[in-house]
Amino acid sequence: MRRTSSSPTGSTKASRRLRLASAVAAAVLVIVSVSAAYADDAAELTSLSLRLSYDADSCPTRVGVYLDQTADTISGFELVLLWDRPDALRFRLSQTTVPGARGERDTLPSDTVVAPVLLSDSGLIRNWTYLEARGRQGYMARITGLAQLLDPNPASRILPGDHGLLFELLVEIVSNRSAIVDGDSLTLGIQPQVSRLSNGAGELIDTVHMEPLRIPIPECRTSD
Repeated sequence: MRRTSSSPTGSTKASRRLRLASAVAAAVLVIVSVSAAYADDAAELTSLSLRLSYDADSCPTRVGVYLDQTADTISGFELVLLWDRPDALRFRLSQTTVPGARGERDTLPSDTVVAPVLLSDSGLIRNWTYLEARGRQGYMARITGLAQLLDPNPASRILPGDHGLLFELLVEIVSNRSAIVDGDSLTLGIQPQVSRLSNGAGELIDTVHMEPLRIPIPECRTSD
């Protein structure tokens, strides 16, 4: 028996082309939707970064904490910074007075402590009511800031779209470098497990990206 093969009719070919076009359109729609959602998430992200500035002939130096972008209002934060090489760099410690803060119904007294040296005169939080730096070891610093005590909408709050320097900490390069070899690097990170930012309602901002600082270990020519 002779077998014969038949080719699809014109209507069948058209139907297949239509189904293929529909499948391609659906795939493109999914890709565009995912891309748009990712872009929206990135736009709503609050991101922080760290920058180290130093001159080998002038020590100690400074590490700055920067707000790169935010879609939220920020009225308070608690950030914990930690070195992974305290044998190379450490926060400069000094006896300092943590200022008190007075609100409408409450007062935080001032206190004298040994703590990292905090600089905020040129940052976004320069007019905040309460700023505190804690950490006696030199390799960790806990920074707490409130725009205004017990005021949900302070004039000094950080608004969506604001960006720039938040504050700086003085850093010392450790003079005893016996355990450091050429090519060694270090990381300064903001610990996400215990760090947080909040808006004026006291709600935590949960979409925060905290970029660590990874650099070669710097050398200070004026070290003893």
